[in-house]
Amino acid sequence: MAVRQLRRWKKVLVVPLGLTLLSASSVVFAFERGIHSDITTNILESMGFDADSASLAAGANSETDIFEFYNSSAHADNNQLAGASERLRNKRREVGESLNICRRGQALKRFGQALHTVQDIYSHSNSIDNGIGIPDILNMANGTAPCALPDFAPTGLVTGYFSSLGFITGNQCRFMGPNLCCHYDLNKDSPTKPNGARHPAARAAAEAATSNYLNLVETDIRARFGSRADQLLKIFKKNQRQTVFVIDDTGSMSGDISGVQATVNDFLNQILAGNESPALGLVTFKDNVTDRGLTCDVEQLRSQVNSLFADGGDDCPEASMSAVMSALQSFPESGSRTQLQGGRVLLATDASSGDASLGPQVVVEAIARGVSVDSILTGDCAAEGSFAALRSAADPTAPSSNGGSSLAAATLQTAAVTSDPLTSGSARTLLRALTEQTGGVLFNVSRVEVDDVVPTLLELGQVDSAILLTRRITLAAGAPLTLDIPVDDTLGSRVTFMVTASTASQLPTLSVQRPGGAPLSSSDPDVAYRALSSVASYAVATPATGFWRVRLEGEGSFVFRAFGATPLRINGLSLETSEQQPPRPESETTPIEGQPLIGSSVLADLRFTEAPRGLAVAVRRADGSLIQDLAPRPLTDARQFRLDLRIPGEPFLIEATGQTPNGSSFIRQVAVPVNPQPVALHANPPANAGAPGLPVTFDLTVSNVAARAATYRFQTSSALGWTVVPLPPVTVGAGATASLTLTVNVPGTAGQDDINKVLVVVEDVDSPRIRNSASVVVGVAEGSNRAPVCDGARPSAAQLWPPDHRMVDIGIANVTDPDGDAVTLTVDAITQDEAVAEAGSGSTAPDGAGVGTAAAQVRAERSGDGDGRVYAIQFHARDGRGGSCAGTVRVSVPHDQNQPAADSGQAFDSTAAPH
Repeated sequence: MAVRQLRRWKKVLVVPLGLTLLSASSVVFAFERGIHSDITTNILESMGFDADSASLAAGANSETDIFEFYNSSAHADNNQLAGASERLRNKRREVGESLNICRRGQALKRFGQALHTVQDIYSHSNSIDNGIGIPDILNMANGTAPCALPDFAPTGLVTGYFSSLGFITGNQCRFMGPNLCCHYDLNKDSPTKPNGARHPAARAAAEAATSNYLNLVETDIRARFGSRADQLLKIFKKNQRQTVFVIDDTGSMSGDISGVQATVNDFLNQILAGNESPALGLVTFKDNVTDRGLTCDVEQLRSQVNSLFADGGDDCPEASMSAVMSALQSFPESGSRTQLQGGRVLLATDASSGDASLGPQVVVEAIARGVSVDSILTGDCAAEGSFAALRSAADPTAPSSNGGSSLAAATLQTAAVTSDPLTSGSARTLLRALTEQTGGVLFNVSRVEVDDVVPTLLELGQVDSAILLTRRITLAAGAPLTLDIPVDDTLGSRVTFMVTASTASQLPTLSVQRPGGAPLSSSDPDVAYRALSSVASYAVATPATGFWRVRLEGEGSFVFRAFGATPLRINGLSLETSEQQPPRPESETTPIEGQPLIGSSVLADLRFTEAPRGLAVAVRRADGSLIQDLAPRPLTDARQFRLDLRIPGEPFLIEATGQTPNGSSFIRQVAVPVNPQPVALHANPPANAGAPGLPVTFDLTVSNVAARAATYRFQTSSALGWTVVPLPPVTVGAGATASLTLTVNVPGTAGQDDINKVLVVVEDVDSPRIRNSASVVVGVAEGSNRAPVCDGARPSAAQLWPPDHRMVDIGIANVTDPDGDAVTLTVDAITQDEAVAEAGSGSTAPDGAGVGTAAAQVRAERSGDGDGRVYAIQFHARDGRGGSCAGTVRVSVPHDQNQPAADSGQAFDSTAAPH
C-alpha cells in the first residue's frame, strides 16, 4: 500500500473509533486468522512439532493480518507474487540464521509469517479457480492476466486487488483499476461465502504448500549448517528452555557471587543430564550493564559465569532494571497473545535499583514477551517501607543502609516519594511487585542459601511445567487455611507445593496430606522437602491422582503455589475485541492493547496443549475469591475456547477446571495476572509503513473511565532505535477521551524487511500505579527499496586448470543493485558432483571453503575416471536496506582441456571431510 494511501486511511479512522463500519456478515473473508492458525497447527504437529512450537508459529501467522496488513507481498495481494516469493526466500534464510544464534522464538515467528504468505497464495489467487498450478512458490512471477469474471482470468495467473483504505470505508476495491480481479470476488474462505465452493480445494492446496515450505526450510538448514542441522531442527520443533541470568557483580556481592555461580552450575548440570538444547544468556550489571548475548552452548555459559568476580559499585543502588530490560530483548515479542512459555529471567542481587523508574516498562515488556522474572535477593539498600527507602529514591546524597552512598544524581532515575511498588527504592518492594506481576517468584534468602534455590528454579523453568493453583493468602494467628487441590492423571512425574514470603524468616507452617489422608513427611522416599528462610516446599515424585490437602498456619501475608510437569497446560491467552474495525477483512477481532479497560467487554481466547473435557472457567482475585464465572465456547480446534469477559475493576487471574482426556479432575491457572486499568491507550492503525527518511504517524486515543479528570504523561521506546517524537502531557476529563499524534521517523537506512515495534506507556501523573500501554508496528513501504539483482552473477574463474589440488579463491561478480546501494555477498553453501574422496581424484579434502564469507575457495581437482567436476556455489546478496537476492555460480574442473565438465548432480558437500 502506498504511504499516501495509508495516511488517508488514518484520517478516515480518527472519527469513528468506537464504530464498526462493516459488520462481519457484510464482507467476504479470505483465510481468516483462525483458519490460518488451524492449518498451521495441524500440519506442523503432523510433521514433528510439539504443541507449544506449533502454537508459536500459528500465532505469528494469524497476527500477520494485524501487524503487516500494509504489505501486499505478505498476503500475495495486488499481483505481488514475485514479492511474495522474495519474502518466502528471505524468511526461509532468516529461520536458519535465527536458529543458528539460538533465537528459537524469532525463528518460529519468521516461519509463521512466511506460512501466512504461503497459504494466502491459494486463497488470494485464481490458481484453484482455473487449475493453474503454482509449482515453485519461491520463484513466482507477478500475475498479469486481465480479470474476466466468473472465470477469473483463465488465460493466466492473477491475484485479487485489495485496498485497506477501500475496505475501511466500505468498498475494498474502491480504487481498483480496470481489468483487475477484486479481492472480494476472488478469495475463498468457506463454503458459505461467494466463491466458497472452491474453499475446500484452496485449503487443501494451502495445507500441502505449508508442508512443502517446511520441507524447503529443513533442506535449507541441512545444506547450510551441515552437522549442526539436527540440533537446530530439534530446537526449532521442540519447546526448549530459555533462561537469561542477570547477575549483580558489584563488590558488595563478594559474599554471594560464589553461591550464584554454584546455583548456575547446578542448573546447567541438570540441563545436561536432561539432554536439553536450551537457549541461555548472561547479563551482568553494576551502574552499567554488560549483555553477553544468547548461546546454545552450555559450557560456553558456564565459562562466562565461572569467570565472574565481584568488584566495583561503591554505591548501593545498581542498574538492575536496565539489566533486566536488556535480558528481555533476547526474547521475541509475542504480538497480540499472552504467550505463557516465553521463558524466564533470573535476577540475582543484594541491592536496590538505581533505575527503578524502569520497573513499569520492564513489566510491560516481560508480559508482552511471555517472560516470567524470578529474583534471588540477599540484601537491600533500605528497610522496606521505611523513610530511608523513600529518601534514597529521591535524595542522591542520602546514606544507604549497607554503608555505601546512594547512586549519583546523574544516574538516579527513580521518582521521588511514590506509592508505586514498581518504582520503589526498596529492592524487596520492587522485586516482590515485579515477580508477582510477571508470574515469577521472589527468593528473599540469606547468602548461604543462594545455591539451595536451584531445584525450585529448575522445576519452575521446565517447559512442561504448569501452574495448578496460586493464592495470595493472609493468615491470622489461630486461623489456619486449608486448600484441597486436585492432582490429575497427567501429573505423573512430579508436583510441588510451595509457600513463599517476601520477608525472610516469616514463613507459615506448611503441611500436606495425600489423597488417602496420610501426611507427607520430609523422610518419605518420594518427597524432597526444602526449607529456606523465605521458601518452604514439598516436591513429590509420581504423585497419586486425587485431591491433596494443604494446610497453612501462621501469621502474615504469603504466596502459595502448586505446580507440576504435565502435557495438559494452558499455553495461550489472547484478549480481543470486536468493537474496533480490523485492518483487513480476514480479522474478525483485533487484540486489545496493554491491559484491558475497566468495565469493557472483551473476548478471551484460551488455548490448551491438550483438549480438556467439561471445561469451566472462573475469574478470581489473587486470594482465590470468585469475581465471576465464564462460559467457555469451543472453537474449531478442541484445545481452544472463547470466553465473553466483562472486565472487573480489580486485578484477576483466569482459572480453569475440568477433566483430563482420561476423566480425572484438573485445575490450571494462567500464571500472569491481568491488571485492569481506568485508562486505555488505543493506536490507529496498529501498524503503518513509510518510506526511508520520512515520518510515519499514528492516531493515539487516551480513554479515561475514572470518576475524576486526570493528567497523563507518556514514555516511548523503539525496538530498533528509530526516533520517536516526544508526546506532550494531556489532561482527560472523567469518562472522556483525548487524541494525540504519534510520530516515528523512519531512518534513511531502513530496509524493506525492517519491522520496528514502538511501545508507548501512559501514566497518571498523580497516581503512577494507574498506567497502561500500547504498541505500534512501523514497517517500510513496498517499493521504497529495490532488491539487488543476482541473475547475472558469474564466478571470477569459471574453469580451473590444471587439476593440481590447489585451493583457488573464487569471487562472485556482476551482482548489481538498481538503487546503487552497496551490496554485501555471503556464500551459503558449496557443493559438487563428485565425492570429496572420489577414486582417482587424489583424495584431498575438504574441497571447498568460505561458507559464511564473501568469497569461496574450491579445489582444482577432479577424478581421472570421470567426466570432470562441477562446483555449485550458492550465495545471497543484501543491500543493507532489507533488499536481498540469492543465486548460484558454477565452477568446473574439466577432465582434460578438450572436454568440458558435465554436471552429474550436486550430491556432495564440498566443505565436508571424507568418510
